[in-house]
Amino acid sequence: MAYTIKLDWSGVDKAIYDLMHGPVDEAAAKIAANVDVGSVTEAEVKVRSGKTEWGWPVARVTIAHPAGLAMEAKHGTLKRAAASVGLTVKSKK
Repeated sequence: MAYTIKLDWSGVDKAIYDLMHGPVDEAAAKIAANVDVGSVTEAEVKVRSGKTEWGWPVARVTIAHPAGLAMEAKHGTLKRAAASVGLTVKSKK
């Protein structure tokens, strides 16, 4: 006997998002807690959460300071913070 299975793709997407959302936000919070901005005391580390265009959870950790980009380019500040919590950062090559 043959069976037909129909999936509710919006329900599947929501289930995947719900499963992944917590760990993604937790990892972002750990990274933000480990960012060392050195002597730039007025630098603020921000975490923003959301979804990609495909519905996957995403979190962005940024250094909200004019020198934030330079800190990352020269010292790898965010990359080192990610490595300190066990994540690997690779380029998009």
